[in-house]
Amino acid sequence: MPLQPQANNVERHFAGEREPPPEAYRSALREVIRNCIYAVDKNPFAVDLCKVALWIEGHEPGMPLTFLDHHIKRGGSLMGVRDLDALYDGTPDDAYKPVSGDDRAAAAGYRNRNRQERNSQLPLRLANADSPIPDLGETYDAFAQMAETRPEHVHAKEARYAELRGRATD
Repeated sequence: MPLQPQANNVERHFAGEREPPPEAYRSALREVIRNCIYAVDKNPFAVDLCKVALWIEGHEPGMPLTFLDHHIKRGGSLMGVRDLDALYDGTPDDAYKPVSGDDRAAAAGYRNRNRQERNSQLPLRLANADSPIPDLGETYDAFAQMAETRPEHVHAKEARYAELRGRATD
């Protein structure tokens, strides 16, 4: 099991014993999956399969499946920001220039959409205390710590996640 080393450390912390009981292991493994595992893949089937594998691996009798949508996502994991100025300026249109094998019409459509989104977005002001950005971290942390011990908790967390995602795209 690839998650065993992390779970062993967590279960020792929770149980306070060198060889904790299996129930403590299951509980610790569930917490590791809930709080420490992140994944991104372009293939939606791979994303769903990852969630199913984690639900099976982290099953704890009497507990609902954990909410993983905020940790296991569909997207490109190799994208990144090399220059922090890009956060202020937005994605340059040149990023959507077609290369060999690309659909030119699709590239042009994405480039136009990028231009429209970049021109309508609010500037990111990381240093400004009046910005809504600082409280997003606290809001997300409170969301991540929401209970998941009953099915209604998981549904409430799912609803809160949808609400936060709507806020983030406004």
